[in-house]
Amino acid sequence: MQLLFDALTRWPRLLFGSTRLLPLEELCFTAWRQTLPEDTRAILEGQLEQAAYIERQAGGAKAIFRYPSGKPDTLFANTAPDQVVAKVILGASVDARPDHTFGVKVFVHRGRLFSIEFPKRPDRLLEKHGLTESELHVIRVEPVHALA
Repeated sequence: MQLLFDALTRWPRLLFGSTRLLPLEELCFTAWRQTLPEDTRAILEGQLEQAAYIERQAGGAKAIFRYPSGKPDTLFANTAPDQVVAKVILGASVDARPDHTFGVKVFVHRGRLFSIEFPKRPDRLLEKHGLTESELHVIRVEPVHALA
């Protein structure tokens, strides 16, 4: 039975996603993670480890976390649906002008990490701002809804 379950959770990853965060996603998660209290950070780490795969939609503008059982073992205390919990502002420098920055939203749905969403495809955002991935920095992390 476990073999069947493993096979069924593996095929969507092969077709639609991966098990790793892409560099810009990792940049956002690292910054957001550093703003969280230790107990909340532990829940986030556990959920990231339990994700069966990360499904990317809209040319990579949206990364959705899929879990084998539908939800991770440990949930955040905030179990409301569709909550933006943070907005990570990225730009080329710490003092970047507002028109040279963009926000990346982190969503939690019913207590589980659900998605990270760029306003447009990351490659198009970089092209629009004349940047490369290596030039981007986190300007700030804005908490939106509490996880507790």
